[in-house]
Amino acid sequence: MLKLLGSIVLVFSVTPVVAADLYLPDFGNSAIAYAGPAHDWTGFYAGVYGSYTGGITSTTNTSSGVVTDVTMRGAGLGVTVGANYQYEQLVFGAEADLGWSGATGTTACVILTTSDCSADIRWSGTLRARAGIALDSVLLFGTAGLAVAEGVGKTTPALTGTDGIYSAGFVGWTAGVGAEVKVTEAISLKAEYNYVDYGKKTAPVGALGNDPYDIHAKAHVGKLGINYHF
Repeated sequence: MLKLLGSIVLVFSVTPVVAADLYLPDFGNSAIAYAGPAHDWTGFYAGVYGSYTGGITSTTNTSSGVVTDVTMRGAGLGVTVGANYQYEQLVFGAEADLGWSGATGTTACVILTTSDCSADIRWSGTLRARAGIALDSVLLFGTAGLAVAEGVGKTTPALTGTDGIYSAGFVGWTAGVGAEVKVTEAISLKAEYNYVDYGKKTAPVGALGNDPYDIHAKAHVGKLGINYHF
């Protein structure tokens, strides 16, 4: 009996030690704390871009309603400035750009059958809001805002009594999507698509022909750029 009691006491005296050995170590909160994204998009930036524009300028004779559509294409260059603010994975910002569009085109005039109609978008720029989601070094965004441009319409040869050319500033809107990736904390590469409606202008009598003409330009613009983040 004494041997049995001694064995029971020995078992219960060893058990707490074994249980203590099975406890998991306390690593503290630091081992599971969220480290945050490796790249922060908050701040100002500036850069350059190359663009390709494809669009149509519709020239409508206000007396007859006859429309001449001029297809425009061209490559251009420009500069960009902007700022971002990142909250968790959400990124909000504003961006402005200005560049030489290079988009131009010529076609036979529908109503002025002895002339060619041409259209150019020369300087163009935008002022836009941006919003997107950051996936660490990658930013996916949507953008929309104001678009401006210098447009030129021309008839060659000009009709007698007209100068055959009309140049004006156009104001419209733009919207698009894009992606930007940081290759370092300071350098990012960007690809972007924008649809642009440059609005409508009316060329006065004697500019392109014997009647006023409504001029309305729309374009699809693709951009590839590089930005430096301050």
